[in-house]
Amino acid sequence: MGDYVDGINLRVEGYEGGHPSPDTLADGVAVSEGVGHEIDRGRLLAELRTELRRDPQAFHLQEQYRHTSWGVEGAVLDLVVQVGAGVISTGLAAAIIAAVRRVLGRAEHVSAEYNSDQALQRAREVLAAALSCAPDELVVERFERGGPGWLALVRRGRAAFEVEVATDSAVTFRRVEGAPSSP
Repeated sequence: MGDYVDGINLRVEGYEGGHPSPDTLADGVAVSEGVGHEIDRGRLLAELRTELRRDPQAFHLQEQYRHTSWGVEGAVLDLVVQVGAGVISTGLAAAIIAAVRRVLGRAEHVSAEYNSDQALQRAREVLAAALSCAPDELVVERFERGGPGWLALVRRGRAAFEVEVATDSAVTFRRVEGAPSSP
């Protein structure tokens, strides 16, 4: 059998040069999946390692299972994949997300429409987690509707990131060099 899980939070981060740090973060993608049943965590990790080994980059895979029984019951599985050698390929990110969904027994995520406040909060939470900082350390310089989701330009110090919150709950971000600061 497995462990009961209410949800899975997956974040894939790409780093340029050296060890993972906020200064070398290049890009990433994050998805959250509702589960509501038992999953085989060993199989999930094996599937993720298989996908990661297809790509010749260095990687670090971290899993954290959190179970709470304090008035209400709940369990969440957080997965962070850090990939070296620069920008994450679209194919690698898609393969990792597909592996999670394969273990969950579904082909795709059910779309969730975020309003502007929810999309902005999600963008800040994901980028703050990737940068190991508090969301209030981030400055949102631009936030607008873009295509089927939301687009933002978010800055922490001199580092700027374009963040997209899609309707399938995926959040993608990438460092933007030379992005002008707002006055």
